[in-house]
Amino acid sequence: MTEPQQQWTIAYLDVPEIQSKFMFDVVGESYCRDGLMGHIRNSTPDEREEGEIYKMADLVFEPTNEFDPNAIAVYMHGPRVGYIPRSSGDAVGAVMRKAYAMGANRILVWAVIGWDTNNPQPPIGVKLNLPIFDMNTTVISFTEIDKPIGY
Repeated sequence: MTEPQQQWTIAYLDVPEIQSKFMFDVVGESYCRDGLMGHIRNSTPDEREEGEIYKMADLVFEPTNEFDPNAIAVYMHGPRVGYIPRSSGDAVGAVMRKAYAMGANRILVWAVIGWDTNNPQPPIGVKLNLPIFDMNTTVISFTEIDKPIGY
């Protein structure tokens, strides 16, 4: 007997067209360097040449975080790549809770991993496609799928 597949209701967070894209900085990337380097190793030659990889990222509440019980972790296809800054956690968390209340069981946002291609040991940064000033302008759209998007 096969188990029934879980239905995933994905909430995509986005910014209105009038705002600049990918300006929301993630923090803590230096503690996630191994996972970020894995993304770079698995990137295409064009992505490595450009120093940018665009992927969907999961936003996940992390209530067991020893430093901040309100922490929101950012995951990209498996590894954690950083966190939402504590100063923005309340606003981002409110949008996430709104999406969950609307039926989502997963929160996704576009992200970019960027680095200096001229540096053999570059710092690696992650930016999200979220508004940086007013989370009330965040656009929430939904998609239902039978299988989760690969981590």
